[in-house]
Amino acid sequence: MFRKRLIAGLAMLTGLISNAHAALNIVMVENASGVTISYSGSIDLTDANMIGLASFAGNFSGLNPSSASLALTVVTSGTSIDSVAYTITGPASFGSGTNTFQFNQLAVTGTEGFSLAGAAGVFFLAEGYASGSMMTGVTTFMGATFASLGLTPGTYTWLLPSDQINMTIGSVPLPGAALLFAQVFAAGWLVQRRKKRIGAIHHGA
Repeated sequence: MFRKRLIAGLAMLTGLISNAHAALNIVMVENASGVTISYSGSIDLTDANMIGLASFAGNFSGLNPSSASLALTVVTSGTSIDSVAYTITGPASFGSGTNTFQFNQLAVTGTEGFSLAGAAGVFFLAEGYASGSMMTGVTTFMGATFASLGLTPGTYTWLLPSDQINMTIGSVPLPGAALLFAQVFAAGWLVQRRKKRIGAIHHGA
């Protein structure tokens, strides 16, 4: 019975971890330098509703928690970014902070940038982004805190037809927690098996 529960539990956790990897995961943490924002994952654009095109000036990044807005670009100033806008559904805010968007504020290193406008229900990806392609990036608001940026710790999710965007502010992302739980669960199973083997040896004696 315990073994069946283990297999079922691990299957469920595998599914959770797989789903998390399929999404775009954004994590914000406070540290000695300020507030670091990192992101990784991919977006499946199957059945996504494209609503238009937009062009952004290079290195125009920032956030506005009160309207669930976040833009992270990975190109240099003076370079324009042609982007495609897609419809999303989800939270209209992730805090009370106001506009921090400006040119050359953040040094974003990564592969692909994006722009999230949660209150408007729009998500922008660079034109030419291939559905399912990996995106990674990181930047830091130097000297900032969650309080100074008006960020409310928690987990936020925006949905596309075939994928989702997950934002975690100040807590451990799901894959890490799920993996830890799986390890504990497996350790319990091994203890149970060992007890049964010892019992069988004693009975045989």
